[in-house]
Amino acid sequence: MIQVSANHMNELVTILPAYDFIVVGELHGSVQNAPIMQNLLALILTATGRAGIAFEWPISQNDQIALRAYVNGGPVPAALPPFFLNSDGRFTRQHADLLAWLRRSHRLGNAIDIHFFDEDNDPGDPEERLAHALEQIHQLEPATPLLVETGNFHARKQSDRRQLPMAARLTAEYKVFTIFLRYLSGLIDVEGRHRDVTLAASQKQNPNKYFDAVIEIAQSEPAEQLTDLTTIRDLLCLNQT
Repeated sequence: MIQVSANHMNELVTILPAYDFIVVGELHGSVQNAPIMQNLLALILTATGRAGIAFEWPISQNDQIALRAYVNGGPVPAALPPFFLNSDGRFTRQHADLLAWLRRSHRLGNAIDIHFFDEDNDPGDPEERLAHALEQIHQLEPATPLLVETGNFHARKQSDRRQLPMAARLTAEYKVFTIFLRYLSGLIDVEGRHRDVTLAASQKQNPNKYFDAVIEIAQSEPAEQLTDLTTIRDLLCLNQT
């Protein structure tokens, strides 16, 4: 088990590029989540110059194409996913900043593939559907490490429940490195309500059983609720250069 602070993750730079999937398990609704994803991606890019990132966002194919084009240097999308305003904390103001950073990094010569996945409404096991979605993404660029942002149960390599988590399913055929975000204090925003991170069940359990590494966050700040898509477009415009 590797344990690092959010401000000192450099020792992961030689580890992450060796894996097919780097799966980060978070509590949604924290300001700190997106910057950590950015820093992890920067470490991979430092080692390889190429990386993929996958967000657990249920958005349409048209929205995916538009966001991918933006990251690749195109215009800010004329329309943005309504999901951004009702994301259960998966999309925050800091994620808008992250999308803009991905665009700037791409323009500086880094090769970055951006992807989106989520369980659909089909019957069956949602963890299996999530794993299958990531497998399909991996097959597009099998030699490129894929950094995955998801909820902490999905990121576990094993489970105490009957349901086997997404990351555990991937380990059967792929090299998977899992990271747990541990928040030592502070709040998250859950559907407009602030909750103490230390009371979350996942934060009380020993992550050694489920994860390869722990990133400790000294204090979580609750993510700001974004109330209109125009504000998000403005953030993307402001930070794109």
